[in-house]
Amino acid sequence: MMSRVDIGYRAARTHSQLLARACATAWNPAIFYCFSFAPKSDWSTVHPPAQEIAQYLADVCEKYEIVDKIQFHTDVKQIRWVEEDEEWEVLLSHLVPGTGDLAQHERDELAEKEGSHRVYIKTEMVRAKVVVSGVGGLVEPRVWPNDIPGIDEFEGEVTHTARWNSDIDFQNKDVIVLGSGCSAAQVVPELAKKEANVRSITQLMRTAPWVQPDLLPPDQLHFWETRMPKLMRTVPGLGWFARNYVFWRAEGNWFSMFTDTDYGRKWRPRIQERFLDGMRACAPEEYHEILTPNYSLGCKRRIVEGTWYRSLNAPNVELTTQPLTRVHARSVTLGPGSYLKSSKDDSVDEARDLPADVIVLGNGFETNKWLHPLKVIGRDNKNLQDIWDERGGAQAYLGIAMDHCPNFFMVFGPNTATGHSSVIFASENAVNYSLKFIKDILSGDVSTYEIKEEAERTWAQQVQDQLQKTVFKRGGCSSWYITENGWNSSTYP
Repeated sequence: MMSRVDIGYRAARTHSQLLARACATAWNPAIFYCFSFAPKSDWSTVHPPAQEIAQYLADVCEKYEIVDKIQFHTDVKQIRWVEEDEEWEVLLSHLVPGTGDLAQHERDELAEKEGSHRVYIKTEMVRAKVVVSGVGGLVEPRVWPNDIPGIDEFEGEVTHTARWNSDIDFQNKDVIVLGSGCSAAQVVPELAKKEANVRSITQLMRTAPWVQPDLLPPDQLHFWETRMPKLMRTVPGLGWFARNYVFWRAEGNWFSMFTDTDYGRKWRPRIQERFLDGMRACAPEEYHEILTPNYSLGCKRRIVEGTWYRSLNAPNVELTTQPLTRVHARSVTLGPGSYLKSSKDDSVDEARDLPADVIVLGNGFETNKWLHPLKVIGRDNKNLQDIWDERGGAQAYLGIAMDHCPNFFMVFGPNTATGHSSVIFASENAVNYSLKFIKDILSGDVSTYEIKEEAERTWAQQVQDQLQKTVFKRGGCSSWYITENGWNSSTYP
């Protein structure tokens, strides 16, 4: 049996990477995005910066004395169910410090170029009665697009928003940003600040995102930042009330923003118009046409607050819908053509070269590869990924358990995210539910728990059927929630 309580998150292979997992600012207010059992009353602002969220996580670990229960520099390569012993055999790879911060494909490339000793120190096999996956969904960043040649010739720096290289000097540099989703919308405003002293920022947008207007106007935000931390510390129950207010308001938004019902179809256009009013008030007029989404609100992940819109007014920022077609040593080629051509701009029909010192990838994650690259071999020597492939896509009963996988529980498993609420809330539910079964196993009252195949299949089909009554339905729009064959393993209806 394992001597430690936890091998740690497969994705969090080093201490710095564990903290970096918090660095994508959540669109939910932080008062709701923290753990219910560890509320924080003195957030500096509604949507605090990465360092503050990271510090909160570190404080929680210290408060509950679990730092010594986490094993870093360790990659869980595979788990295999040993039927005769009713235990999981867990294959671990101990990593060279620092390599855990790399994506899997980057470690593979490094091992191939310089030898496996540059990545792996040794492997180890351990046994466990219970295995809980905490690997999450937004783990492995997407690689460089295969259809864009020349990246091997590039002499500048390339960094992904999920693997940010803080050593890059952006001063007086020409920067190309690929993407216009949540990650890019956080990066561009920071680069556009005058003190960043970036020479030029060219952001490449394929699809216009929906952007939610500021949660609080400037005067209310100032009140929150100057008064609320003290009030929440001194007024009993105020933090609890504020957290629950955000929760129930988010639940109310679900029916108007995300349901494909008469109610949703009535109210969603009104909300969309309010979002567009916010865009017209913040963004330069020349971008209004290409910034108007051509799909329904909700079916792609939306951006929160107008910070990104306002940053487009900076003199050194350009937003373009021309595709990146070629990379050179110190420049890139855009066009010809455009993803979203504006009626006011005929120049996108021609290709053009732009200087480039840094390329920032904001092209997202491998969201539909659940547990990737962890390999799970369950009962009857069944590969979990093969089971999912046979059934149409990743799935799990309540997003927690799969047949053929006894004593295996998932936190943030398939279909446990939503478009409106906190995945931390869903994860807490998964933990609490799983503990009811884990307690019996560890006490010896029960040897194994396993969900029946019929129950899992029924649950998965119900989820997919109910998703067709939402904006996440097949054909609603192209998003990272849904695979090419129309299977949605991400959201919960």
